[in-house]
Amino acid sequence: MTSLDGRPDDLELRDYVEVLRRRRITFAVTAAIVALLVVLVQQLLAPAPTYQSTATVLIETPATAVTPGSGANDRARASMETDAVMATSESVAQLAKKQFTTAREPRQLLANVSVSVIPDTQLLRVSYSDATPEQARDGANAFADAFLEVRAEQLAKVAKERSALVTEEIEALQKQISALTKRIRDADGGDVEVIPLEATRTTLIQQMAQLENQAVDERTQAVSVGTMFEPAGSAAAIGNPAKRFRVVLASSVLAGLLIGLIVAFVSDRLDKRVATSVEAARIAAAPVLGQLTFSRRRSVDELDLEDQSLRRLRSAVTAAIDRLRSRSLLITTPAELRGSTSALRLAASLAESGRRVALVVVGSGRDAIEHFVASADVDDTNIVSGNASIPVARHRATGLDILMASPHRSPDPLLSPKALRDALGMLRETYEIVLVDTPPALQAAEVFDCAAVTQGVVLVVRLRNNSKSDLAGVSALLQRTGSDVLGLIVEATGRSTSVTQSEPIVQGVRPQATFARHEAPVTTNGRL
Repeated sequence: MTSLDGRPDDLELRDYVEVLRRRRITFAVTAAIVALLVVLVQQLLAPAPTYQSTATVLIETPATAVTPGSGANDRARASMETDAVMATSESVAQLAKKQFTTAREPRQLLANVSVSVIPDTQLLRVSYSDATPEQARDGANAFADAFLEVRAEQLAKVAKERSALVTEEIEALQKQISALTKRIRDADGGDVEVIPLEATRTTLIQQMAQLENQAVDERTQAVSVGTMFEPAGSAAAIGNPAKRFRVVLASSVLAGLLIGLIVAFVSDRLDKRVATSVEAARIAAAPVLGQLTFSRRRSVDELDLEDQSLRRLRSAVTAAIDRLRSRSLLITTPAELRGSTSALRLAASLAESGRRVALVVVGSGRDAIEHFVASADVDDTNIVSGNASIPVARHRATGLDILMASPHRSPDPLLSPKALRDALGMLRETYEIVLVDTPPALQAAEVFDCAAVTQGVVLVVRLRNNSKSDLAGVSALLQRTGSDVLGLIVEATGRSTSVTQSEPIVQGVRPQATFARHEAPVTTNGRL
C-alpha cells in the first residue's frame, strides 16, 4: 500500500536496503564526518596523558628495633608500613619540593605520590605522577631522597633519646657501684659482710657494661637508615594510550554509522522526489516499461535508436499493446519535464520496427519536439479535423509521422476529448499505433478527459525531478477517470561528454535527422 504522498505504508527489508543504496553517498559522507568529529572532540576533551615513575628504597631496620621472638615478623611489617606512611607525610613533601623544580605546594605534591611495600621484603616503592616524564622521574627520586633524609633524622632523634636514657641508667649504676665499693672498703664484719656486697657490685658492673654496649649500637644504627636501591628511571604513561585510542576509534565509527543511517533515512523520508524505478512503480501502482537516460549535454537531433534500453522499452510497450489490443496510447507526465523526448524516441523506435506509427503532439510548450521537427523539411499538406489545421512531418529514416498543431495557436484544438476522439478515429484507419503526447497532467486538466478517450496511458517520470505527491495524485486521478495505466517510462539523468548546443537534449541519436514531404491520408469528405 502507498499513501497519497507516495510513501509506502509498510516497509520491507529490501526497502531499507534500497534506501541505503540510493543514499549511500549521504550515508558515507555523514558517517565519515561524524566519526572524524567524534575523534577530534574526544581527543580535545581527553585529559592530558599522565606519566608515572618509581624509585625503590631499601629500608635497613636497626637491630635494636626488632626484638627476636614469635612476633618479630609482624613488628617488622608494622615498621615498614610506618615508613610508608612517613614517606607520604607533609614534612617529606616540603623537603622534596626543595630537591626538584616545581611550582606546586607540598600538599599538591602529595596528591601525586603513592608508596607501597613489596611483600616479604624491606623494599619500599615510591611512585610519583606528573604530566611530563621528566617531572615524574625527578619527583619520584626527590621523594625517595627526602624520605631517607627525614627517616635518618627521625632515627637519629630516637637514638639520641635512647642514648640519653642509657646514659642516665649508666650514671645511676655508676653511683650504685661507687656506693657499694665504699661500703665494701668500710666493712668491719669480714667476709661475711663483704661477699654479698661484692656480688651485688659485680651484677651492677655487668648491667652497666650491657648498657654501654647498647649505647654504642644505638649510635651505629642511627647512621645506617636505608639506601636508594633503584633510582627512578624513564616514566611510563599511566593506562594504555593505544588501547584508549582503539576504543575512541571504535566508538567514533559506531557513532558515525548510526548517525549516518539516521541522516540517510531522514533525508530520504523528507525528500519529496521520486528516487528509483521501484519507488515510481510502487507509487503509481503500475509496472515500469523501461528506463531511458536523459542528459542535457547531448544534441536533441540524436535519437540513438540502437540504445538497448530503448529497444527493451519498445518490446515492453509492444507486448502491452498486443496483449490489450490497444491502438492509441496517451503519454503524459505529472509535471513539466524540460527537454524530455521519451515519447518521440519511443514512437521512432516503434516505427523503425516496421509498424505504422503516428505521434500526435498536443498542446504547446514542447520545445524539444518543436526543435526536432524544425530541424528538417516539413511539407505544406495539413490534416484537417474540424477547425484544426495540423501540419504533418515524416521521419525519413523510420517512417514516423509527427502531427503537431501550430505553436502559435492556443489553446490547442485537439486538447479536448471530442476533437481528440474524432482525430483518433480517423488516424486508426491509417496507423497501427497512435501515440498522443500531451502537456503535464497537472498543468492541463483536459489531459484526464483526453486519457479516457485513448485505450491506455503511459506516464513518463524523471527520477530526482518529479515529486512523489504529483505522481501519486496523477495516478489516483487517472484511476478515477477509468483510464488504463499500462506502465511507466522512467527517465534517469546521465552525463555525456559531447556538448553540441544549448537546447534541451536527450541522450541519444544519430545526427542530421531528416524528414520527407508526405501527403497525409484524406477521406472523401476532406476529413481525416
